[in-house]
Amino acid sequence: NQEFDIRKNFHQFSHFLTFLYTSITKFSIFPGRQPVNNPGVTNTLRF
Repeated sequence: NQEFDIRKNFHQFSHFLTFLYTSITKFSIFPGRQPVNNPGVTNTLRF
């Protein structure tokens, strides 16, 4: 089913975005930003 594949890829892509966002905030690339330890943020991006 092609629709299922698209949903699966989008699911993996959302996890990749969450990982990327966590890495950026973790290493403080942007000055003055704190790492986001709020689980609500990652839960919002999770499907």
